[in-house]
Amino acid sequence: MTIDDKNNIAGHFEKPDFFGSSSVRIGKKRHIILTVCSVVLIIVGTALLAGSSRLPGRPDNPVKDAVGWDTLRIDGNRNGKYVDFDHEAHKAITGTGETGCRTCHHLGRPHDGSSLCYQCHRDMEKTTSVFDHNYHAKIHPKNSCRECHTGNKEQEIKSCNACHEEYIKDIQYYLKVRGYKQALHGSCIGCHEKEDENSGEPLLSDCGFCHVNDYQ
Repeated sequence: MTIDDKNNIAGHFEKPDFFGSSSVRIGKKRHIILTVCSVVLIIVGTALLAGSSRLPGRPDNPVKDAVGWDTLRIDGNRNGKYVDFDHEAHKAITGTGETGCRTCHHLGRPHDGSSLCYQCHRDMEKTTSVFDHNYHAKIHPKNSCRECHTGNKEQEIKSCNACHEEYIKDIQYYLKVRGYKQALHGSCIGCHEKEDENSGEPLLSDCGFCHVNDYQ
C-alpha cells in the first residue's frame, strides 16, 4: 500500500473520537451518543439487577446440603459450626416408612419421595418461597393464568392440593417457608425436650449436646 493510498484511506475514515462529550465520529457519519441517557440506563439497569437478587423468596444466605450418609454433618452456611446428625439413630427412635420418616421429611417436593431440609428451607435466617410461578406458567401455556387464578381477582387462587394432594396448606404457607435454622431448631429441640422429660435428665435439650464443636 502506497503513502497516497494510506492518505486517501485516512481522509475517508476519520479516527474515532471516543472521548468526545456527546458523540463519536467515524468516517463521514456522526453517531450521537446520548451520554446522559446512557448513564441513566446504566444506573437503572444496575439497580434492577441488584434488586432482582433480593426478590421476595430468594435466599440472601443460601443453605448447602449436609455432608455424609448414615451420620450427616450439618453446616448449612459452611461457617465451620456444624452438628453431626446420626440418621440411623433417629430412624431407630422415630421409626421408618410413612410415619417415622415424616417426622422430619414432613413434606416432599413434587415427584420427590423424601426432600431434604435445605431444598425448601433455603436461607439460614429469612423465609423463602418454594413456589415457582414461572414454572407453573410454562406447564399451562395456553391458559396458564386461569389454571390457578380462578376468580376475577388475582387473590382468588385455586388451592394447591387441587393438583398436589399433600399440599393442603394455603398458598401463603409455601411462599413463606421458615429459615433453615428456625426450621431445624423448631423440629429438633421440641423432640429433644420430650425425650428429656421421659428420661428425667436434661441432656438432649442442652445446646452443647448437638453443637459440640461450639463448646470445645
